[in-house]
Amino acid sequence: ALIATPRIGAVLAILLLVAFTVLLVGMLARGVAEPCACFGQVRARPVGGRDVVRNAVLLGAATLTLLAPPV
Repeated sequence: ALIATPRIGAVLAILLLVAFTVLLVGMLARGVAEPCACFGQVRARPVGGRDVVRNAVLLGAATLTLLAPPV
C-alpha cells in the first residue's frame, strides 16, 4: 500500500502503529515483562522502552510520508 497508494498506506501504518504503541505502553505501565514474540521466536526479549521508541520513529516516518507532497 505504501508503494501503490502512499497516502492510504501511511494512514494504515499510522493506525496500526498507534494501536501497537498503546498496547506496548499499557504492558509497560502494568509491569508486564513477557516477551512479545511479535516477529516469531527469533528474539524472545521482554518488551521495553526500545520498542516504544522504535514505534515512535516509524510513526514519524509514516507521518512524513502522509505529509509529503504528491509526486
